[in-house]
Amino acid sequence: MKSELEIAKEVMQGKWGTGKAREKAIWDAGYDYNIIQGYVNRMIETGKPIKEVTINCKEASGLIVNIEV
Repeated sequence: MKSELEIAKEVMQGKWGTGKAREKAIWDAGYDYNIIQGYVNRMIETGKPIKEVTINCKEASGLIVNIEV
């Protein structure tokens, strides 16, 4: 299963259709449409891609993360 961010990027590429048909397709595929649409809206508003990062908590002790909003 793909991440919500991967699906959002596919939405931006037009791979999931438009409007209610896109919303239904996303829900039917087992994804939360609201989360995905939130990512899409954020990318449109900022003009910047969203990067997905996975951090192993056991190895992250003392890690400093700078997040731009």
